[in-house]
Amino acid sequence: MTDQQRENTASNTAKYLKFVRYSEIQEKYLAQLYNIAPDYAQSVYGLLPKPAFVFYKVKERVVDAHLWYKE
Repeated sequence: MTDQQRENTASNTAKYLKFVRYSEIQEKYLAQLYNIAPDYAQSVYGLLPKPAFVFYKVKERVVDAHLWYKE
């Protein structure tokens, strides 16, 4: 991806993630993104208007994110 494509992807993701009403869902989604690419998750987080959580909480959730919903 080019730099512009990365910016567009993060912007489009944040544009719709901001409509999620529960910060726990946002955190979990960003933890999944962090497992894909840490800079991608950080970029999306940075574009969220006034997130109700700090980014280190996302990093804490990353440890077991790959196990969620595997039952």
